[in-house]
Amino acid sequence: MTAFFLTLPFWLALSAPGPTAPEPAVVAAPAETATTPEPAVQAPDPAPVDPEADAAAPAPTEAEVAPEAAVQAPETAAETDPAEAPEMSETTAAFPAPDTTWTLSEINGAPFEDTATLTFPAAGTIAGKAPCNSYNGQIDGTPEAFTLAPLAMTRMACPNLDKEKAFAESLGKMTAAEITPERLILTGPDGAQMLFLPSK
Repeated sequence: MTAFFLTLPFWLALSAPGPTAPEPAVVAAPAETATTPEPAVQAPDPAPVDPEADAAAPAPTEAEVAPEAAVQAPETAAETDPAEAPEMSETTAAFPAPDTTWTLSEINGAPFEDTATLTFPAAGTIAGKAPCNSYNGQIDGTPEAFTLAPLAMTRMACPNLDKEKAFAESLGKMTAAEITPERLILTGPDGAQMLFLPSK
Protein backbone atom coordinates (compact mmCIF):
# COMPACT_ATOMS: atom_id res chain seq x y z
CA MET A 1 0.00 0.00 0.00
CA THR A 2 2.83 2.22 0.81
CA ALA A 3 4.35 1.56 -2.50
CA PHE A 4 1.05 2.34 -4.29
CA PHE A 5 0.71 5.72 -2.66
CA LEU A 6 4.27 6.55 -3.57
CA THR A 7 3.86 5.67 -7.16
CA LEU A 8 0.35 7.08 -7.83
CA PRO A 9 1.26 10.71 -7.58
CA PHE A 10 4.19 10.08 -9.81
CA TRP A 11 1.97 8.40 -12.33
CA LEU A 12 -0.49 11.21 -12.16
CA ALA A 13 2.26 13.65 -12.74
CA LEU A 14 3.38 11.73 -15.72
CA SER A 15 -0.11 11.35 -17.17
CA ALA A 16 -1.21 14.93 -16.55
CA PRO A 17 -1.07 16.99 -19.75
CA GLY A 18 1.57 19.66 -19.86
CA PRO A 19 0.85 23.28 -20.39
CA THR A 20 -0.59 23.95 -23.83
CA ALA A 21 1.28 26.43 -25.93
CA PRO A 22 -1.01 29.24 -27.16
CA GLU A 23 -1.91 29.02 -30.77
CA PRO A 24 -0.45 31.79 -32.81
CA ALA A 25 -2.92 34.49 -33.71
CA VAL A 26 -3.96 34.36 -37.31
CA VAL A 27 -3.74 37.79 -38.89
CA ALA A 28 -6.09 38.12 -41.75
CA ALA A 29 -4.54 39.59 -44.86
CA PRO A 30 -6.19 42.84 -45.88
CA ALA A 31 -8.76 42.30 -48.50
CA GLU A 32 -7.67 43.47 -51.92
CA THR A 33 -9.59 46.51 -53.07
CA ALA A 34 -11.08 45.99 -56.43
CA THR A 35 -9.57 48.59 -58.76
CA THR A 36 -11.63 49.78 -61.63
CA PRO A 37 -9.37 49.99 -64.67
CA GLU A 38 -9.23 53.47 -66.23
CA PRO A 39 -10.76 53.58 -69.66
CA ALA A 40 -8.21 53.81 -72.42
CA VAL A 41 -8.09 57.20 -74.18
CA GLN A 42 -8.98 56.71 -77.80
CA ALA A 43 -7.21 58.92 -80.32
CA PRO A 44 -9.60 60.92 -82.50
CA ASP A 45 -10.16 59.59 -85.93
CA PRO A 46 -8.26 61.53 -88.58
CA ALA A 47 -10.34 63.89 -90.67
CA PRO A 48 -11.36 62.39 -93.97
CA VAL A 49 -9.26 63.54 -96.88
CA ASP A 50 -11.06 64.84 -99.93
CA PRO A 51 -8.78 64.22 -102.92
CA GLU A 52 -10.83 66.58 -105.10
CA ALA A 53 -10.47 69.43 -102.59
CA ASP A 54 -6.72 68.84 -102.41
CA ALA A 55 -6.46 68.93 -106.17
CA ALA A 56 -8.48 72.17 -106.35
CA ALA A 57 -6.52 73.94 -103.60
CA PRO A 58 -4.01 76.45 -105.05
CA ALA A 59 -0.40 75.66 -104.55
CA PRO A 60 1.32 77.93 -102.00
CA THR A 61 3.19 80.80 -103.54
CA GLU A 62 6.91 81.16 -103.18
CA ALA A 63 6.44 84.02 -100.72
CA GLU A 64 4.09 81.87 -98.56
CA VAL A 65 6.46 78.90 -98.45
CA ALA A 66 9.50 80.85 -97.40
CA PRO A 67 8.75 84.53 -96.75
CA GLU A 68 12.07 85.01 -95.02
CA ALA A 69 13.87 83.89 -98.16
CA ALA A 70 12.59 86.83 -100.17
CA VAL A 71 15.46 89.20 -100.58
CA GLN A 72 14.77 92.72 -101.72
CA ALA A 73 17.16 93.87 -104.37
CA PRO A 74 18.96 97.06 -103.42
CA GLU A 75 17.93 100.16 -105.22
CA THR A 76 20.51 101.03 -107.79
CA ALA A 77 19.16 104.38 -108.83
CA ALA A 78 21.22 107.17 -107.41
CA GLU A 79 19.36 109.59 -105.23
CA THR A 80 19.35 113.18 -106.36
CA ASP A 81 19.98 115.95 -103.93
CA PRO A 82 16.80 118.08 -103.91
CA ALA A 83 18.94 121.20 -103.67
CA GLU A 84 20.59 120.33 -106.98
CA ALA A 85 17.46 119.26 -108.90
CA PRO A 86 15.44 122.05 -110.55
CA GLU A 87 11.86 122.32 -109.42
CA MET A 88 9.59 121.27 -112.26
CA SER A 89 6.51 119.18 -112.77
CA GLU A 90 6.60 115.96 -114.74
CA THR A 91 5.80 117.56 -118.09
CA THR A 92 6.91 121.11 -117.51
CA ALA A 93 9.93 120.30 -119.69
CA ALA A 94 7.47 119.74 -122.57
CA PHE A 95 7.04 123.49 -122.87
CA PRO A 96 9.01 125.02 -125.73
CA ALA A 97 12.80 125.02 -125.60
CA PRO A 98 14.39 128.03 -123.90
CA ASP A 99 16.26 129.04 -127.04
CA THR A 100 13.02 129.69 -128.96
CA THR A 101 11.45 133.14 -128.94
CA TRP A 102 7.76 133.31 -129.84
CA THR A 103 6.21 136.48 -131.28
CA LEU A 104 2.54 137.24 -130.72
CA SER A 105 0.55 137.18 -133.96
CA GLU A 106 -3.13 137.21 -132.91
CA ILE A 107 -5.36 137.68 -129.89
CA ASN A 108 -8.75 135.97 -130.19
CA GLY A 109 -8.33 135.76 -133.97
CA ALA A 110 -7.53 139.46 -134.45
CA PRO A 111 -4.03 140.48 -135.58
CA PHE A 112 -1.95 142.09 -132.88
CA GLU A 113 -0.85 145.47 -134.15
CA ASP A 114 2.31 145.70 -132.08
CA THR A 115 5.22 143.50 -130.98
CA ALA A 116 5.24 141.21 -127.95
CA THR A 117 7.34 138.13 -127.35
CA LEU A 118 7.23 135.06 -125.10
CA THR A 119 10.01 132.67 -124.04
CA PHE A 120 10.41 129.78 -121.60
CA PRO A 121 13.94 130.45 -120.26
CA ALA A 122 13.83 127.77 -117.54
CA ALA A 123 11.53 125.14 -116.18
CA GLY A 124 8.58 126.78 -114.45
CA THR A 125 9.25 130.30 -115.76
CA ILE A 126 8.22 132.53 -118.65
CA ALA A 127 9.70 135.83 -119.81
CA GLY A 128 9.52 138.20 -122.71
CA LYS A 129 8.92 141.74 -123.85
CA ALA A 130 5.55 143.39 -124.05
CA PRO A 131 5.04 146.30 -126.46
CA CYS A 132 6.84 148.54 -123.94
CA ASN A 133 8.12 146.77 -120.82
CA SER A 134 9.92 143.50 -120.16
CA TYR A 135 8.21 140.93 -117.97
CA ASN A 136 8.68 137.54 -116.33
CA GLY A 137 6.56 135.16 -114.28
CA GLN A 138 6.06 131.69 -112.88
CA ILE A 139 4.17 128.96 -114.73
CA ASP A 140 2.96 125.88 -112.88
CA GLY A 141 1.56 122.73 -114.46
CA THR A 142 1.79 121.15 -117.87
CA PRO A 143 1.08 122.37 -121.39
CA GLU A 144 -2.32 120.67 -121.12
CA ALA A 145 -3.25 122.56 -117.93
CA PHE A 146 -1.22 125.29 -116.26
CA THR A 147 -1.61 128.40 -114.14
CA LEU A 148 0.34 131.64 -114.34
CA ALA A 149 1.37 133.72 -111.38
CA PRO A 150 0.92 137.50 -111.71
CA LEU A 151 3.54 138.92 -114.08
CA ALA A 152 6.37 141.11 -112.87
CA MET A 153 6.97 143.97 -115.32
CA THR A 154 9.17 146.99 -115.62
CA ARG A 155 7.43 150.36 -115.45
CA MET A 156 8.56 152.36 -118.41
CA ALA A 157 6.16 154.96 -119.75
CA CYS A 158 5.29 154.35 -123.41
CA PRO A 159 2.67 155.71 -125.83
CA ASN A 160 1.30 152.23 -126.60
CA LEU A 161 0.42 151.14 -123.07
CA ASP A 162 -3.08 150.19 -124.21
CA LYS A 163 -1.62 147.41 -126.38
CA GLU A 164 0.61 146.34 -123.53
CA LYS A 165 -2.36 146.16 -121.19
CA ALA A 166 -4.33 144.05 -123.66
CA PHE A 167 -1.35 141.69 -124.03
CA ALA A 168 -0.74 141.30 -120.28
CA GLU A 169 -4.45 140.76 -119.46
CA SER A 170 -4.84 138.15 -122.19
CA LEU A 171 -1.66 136.28 -121.21
CA GLY A 172 -2.75 136.10 -117.57
CA LYS A 173 -5.96 134.26 -118.55
CA MET A 174 -4.29 131.44 -120.48
CA THR A 175 -4.53 127.92 -119.03
CA ALA A 176 -3.35 125.52 -121.75
CA ALA A 177 -0.93 125.37 -124.66
CA GLU A 178 -0.78 123.62 -128.02
CA ILE A 179 2.80 123.44 -129.20
CA THR A 180 4.19 122.57 -132.62
CA PRO A 181 7.44 123.63 -134.28
CA GLU A 182 5.46 126.12 -136.42
CA ARG A 183 3.21 127.72 -133.82
CA LEU A 184 2.30 128.10 -130.15
CA ILE A 185 -1.37 128.52 -129.30
CA LEU A 186 -2.34 129.49 -125.78
CA THR A 187 -5.98 128.99 -124.82
CA GLY A 188 -8.13 130.10 -121.90
CA PRO A 189 -11.76 130.13 -120.75
CA ASP A 190 -14.58 131.22 -123.02
CA GLY A 191 -12.56 130.45 -126.14
CA ALA A 192 -9.84 133.01 -125.43
CA GLN A 193 -6.78 132.39 -127.60
CA MET A 194 -3.33 133.79 -128.32
CA LEU A 195 -1.36 132.71 -131.40
CA PHE A 196 2.45 132.94 -131.31
CA LEU A 197 4.82 132.20 -134.15
CA PRO A 198 8.52 131.41 -133.79
CA SER A 199 10.71 134.46 -134.34
CA LYS A 200 12.96 134.30 -137.38
